[in-house]
Amino acid sequence: MNSAFPIAIPPLPRLPEAVPRSGLSDEARLALRQLLGDYARALALAFDAGAEARALGAAHGALVSRVVAQVWRLHLGEPARLALFAQGGFGRGRLFPHSDVDLLVLARDESSFLASRGLERVFTVLWDLGLKPAQAVRTLAAQHALAAQDLSVFTAQMEARWLAGDRAMAGLPAALMTDTTLWPPPRFLAARMQEQAQRRAQRGDSSYRLEPDLKDGPGGLRQLDLLYWLGLRMGLPRDLSALTREGLLDAAAAAALESAEALLARDRYALHLQAARAEERLLFDHQRALAQQLGYRDDAGALAVERFMQDYYRAAASVETLVDEAAARLAARLDPPPPPIALDADWQRRGAVLEPRATDLFHQHPAALVEGALRLDAEAGIRAFSADAARAMRSALHALPPAALAHDADAL
Repeated sequence: MNSAFPIAIPPLPRLPEAVPRSGLSDEARLALRQLLGDYARALALAFDAGAEARALGAAHGALVSRVVAQVWRLHLGEPARLALFAQGGFGRGRLFPHSDVDLLVLARDESSFLASRGLERVFTVLWDLGLKPAQAVRTLAAQHALAAQDLSVFTAQMEARWLAGDRAMAGLPAALMTDTTLWPPPRFLAARMQEQAQRRAQRGDSSYRLEPDLKDGPGGLRQLDLLYWLGLRMGLPRDLSALTREGLLDAAAAAALESAEALLARDRYALHLQAARAEERLLFDHQRALAQQLGYRDDAGALAVERFMQDYYRAAASVETLVDEAAARLAARLDPPPPPIALDADWQRRGAVLEPRATDLFHQHPAALVEGALRLDAEAGIRAFSADAARAMRSALHALPPAALAHDADAL
């Protein structure tokens, strides 16, 4: 599927004009279903030709957004005090081939539902069209109360995108975010990191599992979402460059995460196509076929499937390491650590974290990379390197010539 040239994304097809509240005939429903299927097949062909998975997901999301909005208008028109929003990956404008279509209907009050008896019909038609709507229907008051209690509801609300209905309500999910009592940044960060720890405990605490989960596993796309969510809660756009300007990432980390996201999205897109469903785990049954589909080939050095999985593991390890590092940096900013306590000429501690006293220690004295790992294990009450120390160690490791530590007497 590799190509030396950019692959054009299939243009969005035209939809027929929607007459509000006219309903959808059986013939029109079949035509829309055919249109969605044809476009999905065109996207799959573009993917096989080498098109970038995230761009294909954005194109798929754009068409589904238009179809969902049209079905709403055909059955409900433009009702006042009632609006439809996209959430989740769909809210971000991106859909993988078999992803759910997450929807939120917000009403200003209970009476707003009375004039909308066609609401259930909207969701039924979406199922008939071959989509998989996962909907929530709430009043603004109920949404606010639930967002205050449920972190997942609050997080989904951060990326809600208006699709149809009362346009005056388009900014309401974002307006709810201005309530400073709802998951302020320190609490949001702590809760999200606790949730991540629980997910790791349930799914394995390493990105090097033999059958990894591309979405929810360690180093998966969900962990990358966590980084973006932290930025959103700080008022930043969902963009690696914004996180870099804010100092949560350096340029090298941002570039590594960009590459990792592209590869993980590619693998997930291919897996959905291969499994013909919303499969998220790279099961053994799929790995060889995916390696073949993605252009890997056996050679004297390694099998195609081995190279495919090695690329995945490198990407997942980058996400796991760099997101944890950025989260630690944000935590230190929100809750500054205590003043440093010197341990010796080279090392100091700040609370429960270890860091070098000089920023260039690892470049000037590479053996300190080994010494730091030993000290981290030996010092009571220290549980991690500081985010800045982790960044400095990563930079020094990348700058070292091959086998440098093996010939360093101090490291040995």
